[in-house]
Amino acid sequence: FKQRTAYDVYIRDWIADVCSSDLVAADVSVALLAGLVVFPAVFHNGMDPAAGAGLIFQTLPVAFAQMPGGHLFSVLFFLMLSVAGITSMVGLVEAVTAWLEDRFNLSRHLSTLLVVGSVAVISVASILSYNLWDEWRIAGRNFNDTMDFFSNQILLPLGGLCIALFAGWVMSRDATRDELAALDDTSYAVWYFLIRFVVPPAVGIIFVMGIGII
Repeated sequence: FKQRTAYDVYIRDWIADVCSSDLVAADVSVALLAGLVVFPAVFHNGMDPAAGAGLIFQTLPVAFAQMPGGHLFSVLFFLMLSVAGITSMVGLVEAVTAWLEDRFNLSRHLSTLLVVGSVAVISVASILSYNLWDEWRIAGRNFNDTMDFFSNQILLPLGGLCIALFAGWVMSRDATRDELAALDDTSYAVWYFLIRFVVPPAVGIIFVMGIGII
């Protein structure tokens, strides 16, 4: 989501409209495949499936160790995971960097340095939460799991809910139709109905379930 928000500023409208559904489908497919890889290893080794974001670092090394050439595959996997993390960070850095430039009239170099430095500090804290700072807990979670819970279970659903409400109830119908010019009238009518009456309650349910209210 953060990448899409940042990159939409720089790509042509037709690319943003046409590729959105393909990107979402690919993202969901990869997430499902990752779950099919991680969770069988979790249950096979008797681990806690609710361990949080660090689960991948606990289960996959065990799984790789039990297969031929596991060390090589382990190195390749975590190398690709590092690349994925760095490329994902580009969208995050760009969004905040652009805001600092516009809001405080800072140079791009200084804005980037401030954002990357802050991310580095938080990243070090996340790493240390699995060893030296493992005993420091917030509601039973270490620092990394707390940050993951706050961003995934609170910020993302609330952000999605605000966007859905803004697109469905604040923006004029002509404005949204102009933004989605690549859609035919039937597809747009379906989208407009969903964004007003289906998406907000669905995201609201996901939010309250994610924070444990229901």
